[in-house]
Amino acid sequence: MEGRTEPGASPLELRVAGVNDVPSILDLYRGLSAESLMLRFSGPVTDALLRSAAAIDPSTDHVVVAVDGGRVCGEARLRREVDATHEVALTVADDTQGRGVGAALLERLRADAVELGVVTLRASVRLDNRPMLALLRRVGGALVRATDGEVVFDLAADGQMPTWPAATTARRVLVEAPGSREHPVTTALREAGQAVRQCSGPGRGRRDPCPLLAAGHCRLADEADVIICLLPQTDPAGVQVAAAHATDRPERLGNP
Repeated sequence: MEGRTEPGASPLELRVAGVNDVPSILDLYRGLSAESLMLRFSGPVTDALLRSAAAIDPSTDHVVVAVDGGRVCGEARLRREVDATHEVALTVADDTQGRGVGAALLERLRADAVELGVVTLRASVRLDNRPMLALLRRVGGALVRATDGEVVFDLAADGQMPTWPAATTARRVLVEAPGSREHPVTTALREAGQAVRQCSGPGRGRRDPCPLLAAGHCRLADEADVIICLLPQTDPAGVQVAAAHATDRPERLGNP
């Protein structure tokens, strides 16, 4: 499946990559600035690491590339794991950043994930990677944890909300709190051994509508054992969310 998009001045081709594209993906990695390499790989980078990262295993990897004038200028990678934690990563060439290439790649990857039967995608992002964090906020999803300078974020392939891990035996607690930082309540619950997800709610910066308000259903809320709503009650959207929980899930509402 192929397509073209125009996130910037020039039309870009988005297509699924194969093993023959690995040298071009490696060139993309090698051409990144030191800052972009750090944001993408979060540590010391060797050429051996780049070669390993660029490799495509058809049994686990689904890779989409953005091609501009024959050059691979961006890549979105989905790695399907046996525990259903499907990792995603984005890479965009320095001279192509700021043109919407990352957003276009992520949208294409999400659409492909739906066809592959994948519901939840997981991204690990450095706290100083502001463009990627802003992109994830626009898409909407749930914060899993934020420690050691990194945010682990779950998003849904279908534009709704991600699911809870199927194998978890811990109490599932949904914390609804504004912002992209981990709320102290979330931290305390996670450190106490609870399975916690934090949603920022239908606040500013989110592009897709809140599924709870738009359709009356949210996977995280529907499947949670406890919901702690810390959204500002001075915000009309926060009031709507709290009212929806009080009507449909009153037995699951909890206190910090």
